[in-house]
Order: sequence, then structure tokens, then C-alpha cells
Amino acid sequence: MLLVLALTPAVLIRPARVPPPKPVAGAVTVALLSNPVTVDPAKASTPAEWAVADNVFQPLYRFNASGRLVPDLASSAQFTGHRVILHLAHRNLSNGQPVTAAMVAGSLARALEPSVHSLAALQLLKPVRGYAAVVAGTKSGLSGVTATSSSTLTLTLRKPAGPWFLRNLANPALAIVPPADPLRGGPDWQLTNLYGSGGYRLHAWNPSDYLSFERTGSTTGPEKVELVVYPSFHEALMSFVNQSLDIVPVAPEQLAGLPMDVRRRVLTLPVPGTLSLYLNPKAKSGIAAYPATGIRRWVSAAFSGHLQAVSSAAWPAGVPQGKPMTLAVNQSNGEAVLLAETLRGLEHGRVTVQMMTSTALMQAVRGGQVNAYLGIVDGYAGGGIQVPLAPMATFWLVGPTVAGARVYADGSLNWHSLTPRP
Repeated sequence: MLLVLALTPAVLIRPARVPPPKPVAGAVTVALLSNPVTVDPAKASTPAEWAVADNVFQPLYRFNASGRLVPDLASSAQFTGHRVILHLAHRNLSNGQPVTAAMVAGSLARALEPSVHSLAALQLLKPVRGYAAVVAGTKSGLSGVTATSSSTLTLTLRKPAGPWFLRNLANPALAIVPPADPLRGGPDWQLTNLYGSGGYRLHAWNPSDYLSFERTGSTTGPEKVELVVYPSFHEALMSFVNQSLDIVPVAPEQLAGLPMDVRRRVLTLPVPGTLSLYLNPKAKSGIAAYPATGIRRWVSAAFSGHLQAVSSAAWPAGVPQGKPMTLAVNQSNGEAVLLAETLRGLEHGRVTVQMMTSTALMQAVRGGQVNAYLGIVDGYAGGGIQVPLAPMATFWLVGPTVAGARVYADGSLNWHSLTPRP
């Protein structure tokens, strides 16, 4: 193993001359860089878990890649007083069973049960009547969710209903899991009974190694999707170079380190949002200066040319330029972190980067403690100066055996968009 690791750079520059694996007709192989612990969408919290949840299960509504709210399992919604009336589209589970309003009602309640303990569902379904009793374990169903027919569902809220609640239903944590799945399968239901309406069913799962999925029904996409767990990006990259993998996710900070011949295979896929530089004229430390570096040069240097700036090279007037600044950034947003770190290098010590959690960042912004930060939403009370920099995106190495690719709003790969080439 030590010898293999020591030879890794040489392998990347000159791929080992080994025959590619025998291709499986209609199959696409995708690298996972983290091991999924669960494939229950209510508990998904990592990219690997979201990938499975997005493609096996469906929520009632969904955000598309441009950020627009669109129906998914639901076909339409009406609002009257405190009630949301949902009409379901005609969909089947991967075992052929139709999706019904009663199944949806049971799935929403299941996500709140103490045995599931979905932190996301606790927040998203809090406006629904009967919420507290299910969370406490004293009731098994939400009194505020009623199936009025096989395809119609009425949700009664504790405040006036409106389109705002559909945004809650679009969260992948509320994707519909048939309550019969965990009842049939018991503690290991995810290994043996995994029937969603997303168009794929679990064929095999070897924990810490791979997951195999088969396409069901008449949906588009490859006949099979193999998710292979790799301990590191570099090992996944070697397999991609040696044609053992079709698709590898690339973190923003890994773009610059890719070999030039591999870099041509990078596909940039958009997700909702635009990263902007926000300046607060009312911050306690005074307004920050603009960097001396132009916007286009900054963005191009950060993403090795894979993303273009959404603003011109000139900074808006009225703010000093080239003075030292401290730039706050959400430490979990890899794209924002890369922009901030790139600027620090370009500015030769005039920029200090302050990494913060998203909660701490917003608290500091709203409290006037931060005069400059990179983010998606303006958190300054009363507004500040916003300079759009770059669109949000995900990056993927896609081999020549696959045509087309899209992602969901959370950045996970949409398997239905993939077309294996013969």
C-alpha cells in the first residue's frame, strides 16, 4: 500500500497501461467520496446520502437547477384559510404500487417519529397541526394531514396557508418514503425494502464498498447506476484515468490540481444561487475596501477558467480600493472558501480570511461585526453593497462513455439525465 501511494503522482501523469474493465451495457459508474450511512431521505446529511435520496425517492415539490419551485409528486396546490389542498400526480413505486394520499400522509408523519428523529423534518413540518403529538410519540399520525381521496391530501396549518409552505415540502428530507418499507423490512429495511417513486430501486448494497441501483419503469437514464465508495479523491481520479469510473465529483479546491489532459473532462453544472461580495457601510469597523484585483481575474484564477464572473472587471464606484480588508466566509461553502483563499493569494497579504459557520456568520453580519463577506444572501439589516461574483455550481469529471448530465438543486447528480454511449 505504501508503495502504491508513493507512486501515485507518476500514475496520474502516465496512466498505468492496464486494460479497461469490461463495460456493462447501459450502466454508469459514479464515485462516492463519503460512505453513506443511511439512504433514508429524512436523515440524509451528506452528498452520498442526498444522491441516493434524490434519485430513489421524490418530494411533493422540488427546486429545479435554476432555483424555481416545481411540482414533483404533487401536480397542483390550492390554498384556503389555514389549509393546503394537494392534488397528486399519477405515480407508481418501483414495485408497481401506486402512490396514494394515504401513503404520503403516513410518510410525512413517519419523518417526525422519535425513532426517525429527522432534525430537518422537525423544522419543516412544525407549522402542521398535530405536529407536537407525533414528535412526542403519543400519536402515530398527523391530525392536520388528511387523505380526502386516493389522490387528494389536505394539510391544516397553524397559520394562514400559502405558497411559502410548498417550499418546505420541496426539501429532500420530506421525500416520500412508503411507511410499508420500514414495516416490512424492520431495522434493516434500507437493505431489503427500498421502494420509492424516483425511478430507481436498490439492487445491492455492500456497506463501505458500493451500492447498485436498477432503473424501473419507463423513466430515462442508464439501466444501472453503480455507486463505488473511494477513500480519497486521488484514488477515484486514478480509476477515472484508467477508465474504471465514468463520473467523479470534484470539489472546487481540487480543480487546479487536475492534470491538464484530465481537466478537459470537467463538466460545470449550475445550482441555484449567485456568490456575491457584500459590504456593509454601517459596520462598526467601517466599510471594507474593494480588492485591487479585478473581478474577472479573481473568479477565473479561483476556478481555473471553469467559471466566469457574472460582473464586469470594474468595481462599483464610491468605495476605496486596495486597502487591507478582512473577508468572512461560510466554511462549509467550498466555492466561497476557494474564492476567499484565492483573493488572499492575489492580494499579497492585504486580505485576511475569517472562516465561520453559517450560523455564526449570519449572527456576526446582522450584529454589524462583519463589514465584508462572501455569500449567497444579503444578511445586512437595511441592505449593503452587493457585487455579484460567480454563479453557484458543481464540478464533475465525466468520461466519454456518458452523454448529458444535470444536478438537483442540492448539487447531487440527476441519474435520469445520464445517457450511456455504446
